[in-house]
Amino acid sequence: MVDETSPALGALLASTPQAASSLSRRGFLHLAGLGLLAAAAPVGTLRAAPAEAWQARVAYSYGVKVRREPHLKGEELATLGHDVVLDVHEVVVSQEPAYNRIWYRVGEAEYIHSGGLQPVATRFQMPLLSIPPNGALVDVSVPFTDMRARPGFSASRTYRYYYSCTFWVGEIAEAEDGKVWYRIDDDRSRLSYWGLAEHFRPIPEQEMAPIAPELEPERKRLEVDLARQWVVAYQDDTPVFMSRASAGLAMRNGESMTPLGRHSVSYKRPSRHMAAGDSASDGYDLPGVPWCSYFTTTGVAFHGTYWHNDYGRPRSHGCVNLPSEAARWIYRWTMPGVPSGEHLVQGTSGTRVVVS
Repeated sequence: MVDETSPALGALLASTPQAASSLSRRGFLHLAGLGLLAAAAPVGTLRAAPAEAWQARVAYSYGVKVRREPHLKGEELATLGHDVVLDVHEVVVSQEPAYNRIWYRVGEAEYIHSGGLQPVATRFQMPLLSIPPNGALVDVSVPFTDMRARPGFSASRTYRYYYSCTFWVGEIAEAEDGKVWYRIDDDRSRLSYWGLAEHFRPIPEQEMAPIAPELEPERKRLEVDLARQWVVAYQDDTPVFMSRASAGLAMRNGESMTPLGRHSVSYKRPSRHMAAGDSASDGYDLPGVPWCSYFTTTGVAFHGTYWHNDYGRPRSHGCVNLPSEAARWIYRWTMPGVPSGEHLVQGTSGTRVVVS
């Protein structure tokens, strides 16, 4: 169990600028990426630089409510549907809900709770000229992009991929209109889909390089606190990283679907198509889940999340949902390390994981 009153963890929390009355856009995105903004910020407004606009995508399939005030009892003005992309003018720390108090102002007096809005960006990319033998790892750099059955906009649409999703590119092709397209081979269905190259960012090697690889595996551990819904990384007994999380929902017998006890990271991959169930009501179909670090033989993992931004309460089928930036940090820091260009790694001397 993580002790939030310990001097070491207190120092870690104090070292983050989350309690400041204002944040730069870069600072905001960093804290949002770690899921820390809702943890201890004072009530008030976190302002952006005047010339910058943040973007957010409606992540919930059933949409989000726009309210006149930043609280759950605020007057409802409208409902915005899935995948609507908005400019965020201010980030406001409200009194509620207690587990995630961050709201986004999207109009003059229009607020949406952050849990249903994925922070996104629109950054078009230069296409790659060649692909390594094992493929090139990329992430989606626009709010969303529609995949096609073959190169070209006239081809039928297949999946919609979302910001921060990761994929392996296996081929480059040019369509009749001169646009460059990437072939992405689905790691679950083994089918291939084509996406517009300018919507995918090649991930540089330094963003995947191991963090503190010189430390012996026994000196690292991850602690998952299910009551507080956060993850803390320790080197020896010093906390070096923290993120808010959404772990498994409680089962009928009162236990969490995220298994309690001691585990270890034994299997990792930077991209995974996760799916289960036969319908939207009892299953899920999530291509390109980024930065997966598995710590049980039943497939429970730390991984990035693009279908919600509502950290601080249980939401998953057992895995530990994290902001993608936080999941990538854990992927890089934990053992076993994934060699550059490899699609996955399995090992026996993995980093310890304690779930309590």
